[in-house]
Amino acid sequence: MDFGVGTKITLSNGAGIDFELRETSRLKRLQRNLARAKKGSRNRKRVQFLLRKEYEKLSNRRKDAQNQAIRLYNANVSDRLLMSGDHGRKDYDEVNVMKRFGDGSLAND
Repeated sequence: MDFGVGTKITLSNGAGIDFELRETSRLKRLQRNLARAKKGSRNRKRVQFLLRKEYEKLSNRRKDAQNQAIRLYNANVSDRLLMSGDHGRKDYDEVNVMKRFGDGSLAND
């Protein structure tokens, strides 16, 4: 199983699964509203709160897609699970986090 650019997930048997996780129009609108809001205002704090909720929804959708891929792997639909990440700095280690996530040790986080 491979997370890629052309097809989001490609299984070892050649089947491809495509899913799109774009920024929503609501997220874009909230970002514009935040840019226009006065610093320190009550409206800015409200927009920041709404932005956090919207980013959390997007993050949950991504986690769901990863969980579905891992479920396919565990159901023996694919014999391999390939994930990649960035390990450019010592304090930013996507590679090992993804490895632990695939092993199931981070699945409940």
